[in-house]
Amino acid sequence: TESFLQALELCPLASRSPLRLLEIGIGIGFWTSLLIERLSKLDFHVTGLDISKDALAVVRARFPDVELEQADLRSINPNRFLHRFDLVTALMVLLHLTVPAEFDNALRFAARSVQRGGTLLLYEPAITEAYSPWIAGTMTEGNSQARRLDAYDQPLAQEGLQRVAILPGASWVLNSPIEAGNELNFRLRRAIW
Repeated sequence: TESFLQALELCPLASRSPLRLLEIGIGIGFWTSLLIERLSKLDFHVTGLDISKDALAVVRARFPDVELEQADLRSINPNRFLHRFDLVTALMVLLHLTVPAEFDNALRFAARSVQRGGTLLLYEPAITEAYSPWIAGTMTEGNSQARRLDAYDQPLAQEGLQRVAILPGASWVLNSPIEAGNELNFRLRRAIW
């Protein structure tokens, strides 16, 4: 939560009114409640997207003013919300798209949904060190995929966006390590975890 709120502070939002936000993978509204609380002094409108009808029903009950749409990021038209939003968030969502073409589609959808001069805020596990079991091909468990930072940077640059910051998360502490300088250090981190 602290990392997300810190990242939100980097977004130039106060100058836009009304502020239009898209939350990709809204789930049951955990991040939504933080967004609404943080932006309460601004004129804003939130649109939420999720694949789950049940999750959307929860959000509808909690936040009746949020516009909701059921969609599958694996196959959504990347131009669906072309340049419509001042802030687009994808928070712990894209890692679940393990098929490269589906990840690319979702990332391009997120990027293309950002209005010129707007912000895309991603909160995803990004590999910045030399070794990771995901890159080495030894990670076979789970339904998620950590990716090298350039897997985000290159397609986003093609869409006209550039990274302005990368902030640390708590993945090593909470979810076990995802990377290290080499395999030996990774094994040490994993043993400590």
